[in-house]
Amino acid sequence: MTTPPTMRCSARRERRGCNSRIPCAGSLGSLPLVISRLNQPLMKTKRHIVMLSVGALASLLVGCGQSDAQAQAPTAQRTQTTDEASVRTANKHPAKDTIQGGIAFPPERRMYSRIVGRVKVVNAYTLSFEDGTEVCLSRAIDAPDLEQKALIGESFYPCGKEAAEFLKKLIGDQPVTFLANPEGGERVGTNPAGTCLVGETNLEIEMVRNGWAFSHHRGMDAWEIIARENKRGLWRGKFILPERWRKGERLPGE
Repeated sequence: MTTPPTMRCSARRERRGCNSRIPCAGSLGSLPLVISRLNQPLMKTKRHIVMLSVGALASLLVGCGQSDAQAQAPTAQRTQTTDEASVRTANKHPAKDTIQGGIAFPPERRMYSRIVGRVKVVNAYTLSFEDGTEVCLSRAIDAPDLEQKALIGESFYPCGKEAAEFLKKLIGDQPVTFLANPEGGERVGTNPAGTCLVGETNLEIEMVRNGWAFSHHRGMDAWEIIARENKRGLWRGKFILPERWRKGERLPGE
């Protein structure tokens, strides 16, 4: 009578004093394990099995390391981009260049001067960059001068100063981007005028929408309607339009 392979394996383990739960070669019989494209059977000794396990573990660790590196790469890139932006805006002098505008027009008619940097608010429509360059918000709007006053009820308040203060808070410590088309020659006094942005926020729109400036262009009318109907800023009381105030018109008692 032939002894089954599993019994022979148990007997051999007893003679050797082996406590391993890994089956011996005899107990494996003809059961192969597919461990490669060559479809080779499992190694027949414990030493080879351990080596195979260590190799598999090493491959697993290498794969995890590569995955971690790939996961961390976008973060590193974002940090680098942020650092580069800080370097650009940390310079004492603002960055100046020329950029093409709308592509539906000939490039020579849509080349814009661009200035990016920190600013100081001079009044509700004028900004001064750190190198002394003064620019004005677009002529699509108008805002009160610092000395102008308005009424809420029966009390006067310095509407020009409050409008300037609102603009200052709107900007905060963020850099401003100024875009002007020299071809159009838009100016307020001797200062170039154009679109002013903080990130993607248009300062002209926000001044009109919050009632601290008035529309001088159809594109701004909707924002003035919103401010007027919600009684924001100057719309809380009585005022003289800035352009008429500059010509000498005043509220009674001002």
